[in-house]
Amino acid sequence: MKAELEAHDIEGIAQRVIDLLKPVISGNNNHVSDDCFMTVKQLSQYIGLSTQWIHNNLKDIPHLNLGNKPLFKKSEIDLYLEQFRKKTLSETTPYNLPESAIRTENIKPLLKKGTFRNQKTTPC
Repeated sequence: MKAELEAHDIEGIAQRVIDLLKPVISGNNNHVSDDCFMTVKQLSQYIGLSTQWIHNNLKDIPHLNLGNKPLFKKSEIDLYLEQFRKKTLSETTPYNLPESAIRTENIKPLLKKGTFRNQKTTPC
């Protein structure tokens, strides 16, 4: 079976290959595959923390030791970091109520206007 390619097809394929190889050729290949192992230095670059911080917190970070060299599996690091993620308000609110459904008319202010801890302040 013989496939015929048009000139614009070949140019498109060549451009895609160039785009994929640019980071490798320039030395800026920060792409980390989903299930690879990283060294301390690579993990430092991946999560944006110093290598010293990683060594100081090694007992809490999932890793395996090859001799004296800790290695970190990317998928395990991603799961580990997920536990520190702050949830958004929409993720924590059980109901998505419109603001008009929330009653605010009977809410009293904690402090009277112009007071600080029940002591009057004088304006400057």
